[in-house]
Parts: sequence; C-alpha cells; structure tokens
Amino acid sequence: MRAAGSVALLSALCAGACANQEAGEVMLVVSTDLSLPSDLNWLEWSVTPLAHPERVQTGGIALDSYDALPATLAVVAGQQPRETVSVRISGRTGGERGPVRVTREARFTLPEHGPQTLNMPLNWLCSDVNQLEPCGEGMTCDAGRCVSSASVVLSDQLPSQSTTCFDVLRCNLVQTWIKQTPDLDADTCILEPKAYLGSPLNVALEVNTENVGNAGVCAPGSDAEVPPPNAGSCFIPLAQNGGTNGWDLIKNKLGQTVIRLPRAVCDPPLRNSIASVAVTRATCPSKHSNERSCEYSSVCVPSPASCPKGMPSTWSGYSCSGAASPIDEPGSGLKYCGVSDADPELNRPVRGHYCCTEGQVAGDDDPLLIDDMTGGPLIKFRPVPPDQVAGSWFTASDDDSLPLSPPQTPHTLFTYREITPAVTPTGGPTISRAACFRMQQGLSGYYALEGFSFYGSGAEATALDVSRFSGISFWAKLSGADRDIPQPMRVLFPNRDTDTQHPMSTCLSSNAGKENCDSFGKRLDGLNESWQKYEVYWTELKQSPGAGHQLFPAPWDTHVYSVDFQATGPGPDGRVLPFDFCVSQISFLE
Repeated sequence: MRAAGSVALLSALCAGACANQEAGEVMLVVSTDLSLPSDLNWLEWSVTPLAHPERVQTGGIALDSYDALPATLAVVAGQQPRETVSVRISGRTGGERGPVRVTREARFTLPEHGPQTLNMPLNWLCSDVNQLEPCGEGMTCDAGRCVSSASVVLSDQLPSQSTTCFDVLRCNLVQTWIKQTPDLDADTCILEPKAYLGSPLNVALEVNTENVGNAGVCAPGSDAEVPPPNAGSCFIPLAQNGGTNGWDLIKNKLGQTVIRLPRAVCDPPLRNSIASVAVTRATCPSKHSNERSCEYSSVCVPSPASCPKGMPSTWSGYSCSGAASPIDEPGSGLKYCGVSDADPELNRPVRGHYCCTEGQVAGDDDPLLIDDMTGGPLIKFRPVPPDQVAGSWFTASDDDSLPLSPPQTPHTLFTYREITPAVTPTGGPTISRAACFRMQQGLSGYYALEGFSFYGSGAEATALDVSRFSGISFWAKLSGADRDIPQPMRVLFPNRDTDTQHPMSTCLSSNAGKENCDSFGKRLDGLNESWQKYEVYWTELKQSPGAGHQLFPAPWDTHVYSVDFQATGPGPDGRVLPFDFCVSQISFLE
C-alpha cells in the first residue's frame, strides 16, 4: 500500500515480511522485552521526510495481545531517490491517549532498490522510569543510553517469523547479588567471574518494583511459609547475542569467561531500577533476539514502600502491572486502595503503586471521632454498615492552572501531614498529624477544598443522618496567607439537597444547575498560624448570599454526604492568595 508524497508507508503492521520488490524500502522490526498488553497496549509511529517535513505521516495500532510484537512496518521509497527520513516509534500504556512508556527514533536514507531491515526495539532500559529526561535533538535511546539517531545500521537480512515465545518464569531464574562491574576500557558492563555459567544460559534483569513499579513478566506474591521461586518478582529477559540490548559471553583481561551486559546496567541511575541480575541454573533454551515473552496475567506484587511513611501497620503496599488492582486479587480481603503515585510526600511518583487496607474497626473504647488521624486516610467512624466502606479524604478545585497539594487526581491516596514537633495548644489535645492542603502559588479560581465522606459503596458516598448530633468541633490553622487580606475559609456540609456529585440530590434532579447548588456552611473567622478550636452547630449553617443560592429554606436536611473545608476566591481585585490550611481532631458534638 502506498501513500501520497515522496515517502510511502504501510499503514498497518505486517505479521511477517511485507517487502516491495519494485522500490527500495526499509522494514522496521518493532520488538519489546516488556509484556503486552500489561506494559504497552498502543503503538504509534510517524515518518517524516527531512526534505519535506510537512508531509509527515502518522498512525497507530492497538497491542491487545501478548503476540502483537514483534512485527514489521515498511517505509517504502517514493519518486525522489535516496531520500532521508526520520522515524519515531512509541509505545503507550492506557490506550491511544495514555502516557508514553518508551520511544525509539531513527534517521536513515532509503535504498533505491530492494528491501533492507532495521531493528527498532522498545525496551525497558529505554522506558520512562529509566530515562527521566528525553534524549536531545537528533538523539535516541539505545540500551539505556542516548546515542545519535543517525547511527543505525541497515541490514540486507529480512526478518524471520518466530512462532515461539520465551517463558521467563519457567526458566528457574535465580536472583543473584553478583556485582556488576563497568569495564571502562571496553565501555561495557560485566558480571564478576563467579557468576554461574551454565549451558544453555539465560540472563534477566530483576526490576526494583519498590522504586520504579512493575515491568516485564511478574510472578504473583505468596504468603506461603516456603514461597515458590521468584514469588513477587518481575523480570526483564535479555536476549543472547542481542547486540547492545542483550548479553553474551566474553573473555576479560584475565582470560576468564564473563557475562557481558548492556553498558547502562552499570550506570548509577539504572542501579536504582534494577534489584538484581538473575541467571538460570536449569536447562532452558537461551532467549534469542526479537523473541516475545510468553503470556502472563497482570499481577500485583508486595511493595511496602508504596505506602507513605507514618501509615499504620493495618495498611499494606502493592505494585501492580497493567489494569490489575490489589482489591481484585483472590482472597485479598482488601476494602480500600489509594493510588500513591501522586502522593506529594513521596520523593518520586511511581506508576501502579497502591496503599491498601482491609478496613478500619473502631472499638467501643474509642472516642467518638470522625477522624483521629491515626488510621490513615479512612474515616474513623462507627458503625460502618457491613456493605459499605469507610469514607476517606479528598481534594478538589476548579483552578486547573495551579497545583493543589495533595493533588485532586481520582483515587489518589490522601496523606496526612506529620506535625513535627507535635504541638499542644492551650486547653487542647496534642496534635501530631493533620489533614492539610495548600496552594503555594495561590488560588486564582473560585474554590479549592479538602474534605471527607463518611462511608459509601465504591466511589459513591452514602448520606449520613447527623440529626443525633448538634454539630462538629475541630482544631484548625491557616498559614501562608496575606495577613492584611486573609484567605476566606468556610466549612461546608453537602447534603441531599445541595450535593453536586450525587445525581439524586434535589438541586441536580431539579435541573437547577451546579452553580446554584451552594452547600450550607459557616465561615471560619480568625484563622491564623496558631491552632484554634472551632465549634460549628447545625443551627448556624447558611448558604452563601446572592441570587440563585437561597434555594433550600429551613429546616436544613441533616442527611450529609461529606464535610468540606473550602478556600474561596478570587481575592480582592482578582488577587491570587496562597495558603496552607490544616485541620485535626474532628469530633461530633453530642
């Protein structure tokens, strides 16, 4: 198939060779050592004639099965002889609009006649977790290091169709802590000579899931007293004689046989991503170039570092691949999971990290607190109906241009801030943890808030009848705001009339419009950098003054979905007001 312009590109991936004998063409062999579709599920390409960049051609295809790669893409010469093109291949996770995991680029001149081949692997060493900064203009990643995109070698050998797959978990990989040593003279990376040299031999990189999340083929975790081999580990298999991306056997300066690894494995940044180098001790045919990994399901493996520091022992961390969720694991018993890859308290976001709990039970001797800050982001409230899950904290804002911390990403784990050193305000309790949110660059929108629901089913909150209480009390402080123009703060109680998330609220079901669903609440006057106690009674609650807001006269409906602490804006003359608000020790008033 030919496209208009000086360069023709086959618009679909071929299962085998799709050579055009009449004109010169380059067969791009796209392969990966990642798992499909867990790690990559969309492939996109672009071909740009350098003499006519406006004639760029693009396309994409779903990688919906484990054997979707390797495959070939043909770039066919047009009427202009010996034309130079730039090719870009990218693999995404999460579909066509999901994040790019790995990219490969090449610049080459098309042959005048006959087919030639160019390997373009999309390998883990060049994925986003190992390449925090993209290679510069005219560069591409190869085996974990940036090289010139023009330093490619076209081959006259056409790709062969492989019908086999490499079953990495059946090769009895043994994790080793054998030191990887750079050989500066040869610019390579070797395993020290005591590495086991079986025949045949296989080598794989064990992924440090704590630091970079899951990739490759992962074995499920196990609670058995003697867990099966490789339980809870993820592996990236390397191909023998796979060039810069694989491994082979060489002689060192002492004449000893050693394993040569990709040079980047010895680089300090990658040591953070690689937990160990694994080799085989059992008979298992060596993996060859472009051989795909066999099909394995997406799994979640234990990852204690996925939970932020200070979380109680009732919470456990997991690192998941693909669409796997810890709650879906058989026998998990988990009731709630928060995604911790956007947690501001962690040094580096990690895709697929979760922090989960089987639930929180409040004993009879516990104080009647909605949240005493000791059980993580779930709300400590009893009794929670057996078919419901305790509610949790969240953030929200209409101001997308400025960052909110914690972010308002769906399902993001809300992390309480440690108050160090702990403070004991006059006449108050000792406060060591608090629910805080901030906008360091200020609020230029109309609102930003942190809040919590009481309990619910799935992502939908359930209304709680608070009529048996007279109000709530809490301790709060506000810092970072302008002393002359303090940040306006309110506490709001979205109920069955005004809630803008529940489709059956009176306001939404009557088509009054979200802008008119202003919740009942109270302004928090006198906030400053010192902790102060506030008592808010239901009889004090009012809607904001203004046309369209006074839709629900007394009596106030006491069925409440959440409690929201809201910063309002904009400031006087549109002034941007930065703030940092904290609240702790929230209790119902009897």
